[in-house]
Amino acid sequence: MLGTILIGFLADPIMNNIHAGLHQLLIQIFGAVLVAIYIMIVTWIILFILDKFTKIRTTSKQQEEGLDKTLLNESYFNK
Repeated sequence: MLGTILIGFLADPIMNNIHAGLHQLLIQIFGAVLVAIYIMIVTWIILFILDKFTKIRTTSKQQEEGLDKTLLNESYFNK
């Protein structure tokens, strides 16, 4: 995301015919925010659909025992 926003500061018209400046910076920030919102919405939709077919959440008991031990059968420092 930082690289996308920095194009507004570092754009070179010789490379890509885009001039650095406030206008380009605002375009880049708008694009980065738009993509972040899109990703959040699509992720929520995917998780919502997956939740209808399979169980995504862990039980309270699994969380209390520790997810490494209950899901992966691993322990921290062999405890």
